Amino acid sequence: MSTPAHHAAEANRQAYDEYYHKPDWWFRWRYDTQVKRKVCLALARRLRRRWDGASIFELGFGSGATLLSFPASCRLSGIEISPSALAHLRAEAARRGFAEPQLAHPPASGPLPFPDASQDLVLASHVLEHVPDDAACLRELHRLLKPGGGLVVLVPLNERHADPNHVRHYTTATCRAAAEQAGFATVWTEENEWLYYLVERLYWRHVGRRWSPPAAAARVAFNLLTAPLPLALCRLG
Repeated sequence: MSTPAHHAAEANRQAYDEYYHKPDWWFRWRYDTQVKRKVCLALARRLRRRWDGASIFELGFGSGATLLSFPASCRLSGIEISPSALAHLRAEAARRGFAEPQLAHPPASGPLPFPDASQDLVLASHVLEHVPDDAACLRELHRLLKPGGGLVVLVPLNERHADPNHVRHYTTATCRAAAEQAGFATVWTEENEWLYYLVERLYWRHVGRRWSPPAAAARVAFNLLTAPLPLALCRLG
């Protein structure tokens, strides 16, 4: 028997599946995709200068932009709700010379379908705010890591608007506390990205209604101008 939660989960899966059907260039020129990728890579460099040959796992890898930014000698794996995202990452990984990635849909319950201590680096970018039990999720990510491995987590901090898709809101302190309770030792935390606040304000001003032509043109121009920016410029302010 279907439940409201089941219907909501299925609607969420369909929405993401449609979104990740978009062509690769769409994500190369989206500010939010590119800035998340750059932040993940910058934090990964703080953990280890080079990742050649490493096993790298991403929870909710989406367009695959972050995973595919690592050297082709890396062994990629990940979890994603969208079938189109899984197919896209497999095709792009093959095209770029990676070994076949180990990918799966999220399980309905129970552990992630990957062995203990199998990953050198685990990434979770803008995922924890969506999962019902972030503590259990973080414990699973801890289970996947090899001794001495690293976790990179990105979450929206101090949100000024209530996103109905988020089940919780984080501050730096609450995110750090959740990670440490799951067994992680914090190496580095930071708040940055002043441009995100402009994105957030622009998005929520138009949510639930049609974009006017001038607003749509401004949105396109914003993405084209900001997607290529180096991360240092996104951190100004």
